[in-house]
Amino acid sequence: MSYINVKESKINKLEYIAKTKLNASIEDEIRNSEITIIPMTNYREVKQMAFHHGTTDFLRFLQQELPTSKIGICVNDEDYVELSLNSIKTRISTIIVDNLTSFKSLVIKIAKYIISLGYKNVESTIIVPTNKGSAFELGYNGPAGLYEKHHAEAINDLIKKAGTLLEDFNNED
Repeated sequence: MSYINVKESKINKLEYIAKTKLNASIEDEIRNSEITIIPMTNYREVKQMAFHHGTTDFLRFLQQELPTSKIGICVNDEDYVELSLNSIKTRISTIIVDNLTSFKSLVIKIAKYIISLGYKNVESTIIVPTNKGSAFELGYNGPAGLYEKHHAEAINDLIKKAGTLLEDFNNED
């Protein structure tokens, strides 16, 4: 059984920069980030952009674990809002990665994070753009202990199915 759904995505960092009307310094940081945490939009009745509960803790964890990576959160400080959802599953905010190396490192660190906190079930979305202007969205909804395994299988399947599409993904592996 696969807990991951891979589909084409229209979401991109530039779209979120425009939507959030970022301050110049934060906009520059986001444009140069390799890993970008983006807000939810129009979640249920909430009309403003918001992040899942615990996003700032998650951001700090990633910054500690990936000190050489440029990691940003796509929001002005004064506009930051978190939603606390009552659920048996833990939700991690949507993330856009800019290269395959960052994707692989991120998946490993997310797996470490969710297991270290004792999470049982996790939902997350990682968006992987290609140099061809398209992007893939990897949505995970399943047991925390299988997070890394299912992402590795999904990226391998994508490479097989897409051929050179992901090979063009910054020419990294």
